[in-house]
Amino acid sequence: MKKVFLGLSLTLATSLFSAETNNSATNQANGKILIEKYDCTTCHNIMGRKNAPAFMGIARKNLMWNSFDEAKTTLVNSIKNGSQGKYRRFANTAMPPYKNVISETEINTIVSWILSEYENNKDEIQKRMREMHKRYGCDKYGFNRHGHHGHHGHHGWE
Repeated sequence: MKKVFLGLSLTLATSLFSAETNNSATNQANGKILIEKYDCTTCHNIMGRKNAPAFMGIARKNLMWNSFDEAKTTLVNSIKNGSQGKYRRFANTAMPPYKNVISETEINTIVSWILSEYENNKDEIQKRMREMHKRYGCDKYGFNRHGHHGHHGHHGWE
């Protein structure tokens, strides 16, 4: 009887872990789908700036100074309530509030995708940034020998 109970417990635990892992993977995939559904890429690129900061630049900046949970709260609030002035190169660009457009669950899924995408690809993203800095003759702070942020601002990361 104990063996059967233990076996069932292990099977249930394995199933729950598997479901959690699959649910997490599904949520990650859904984040990208939601970004497309709500036309977020009209203003934002995944990498490289557009009319608004790139998602990977947003994630990088927020994760540089905050825990994942703090960064997530900040980005969720920015999407829900709108935002302006957080990124100096986009000081005149305003993010409108989406709290009446995108559900709380969907906003959380989008933000989790953005932050996780950066976390999962951080080494490659940072490598690309170093290459851009080298190409434009920037020092470790991103300024070139003339005191400017290279040829394309700060290379489109923010």
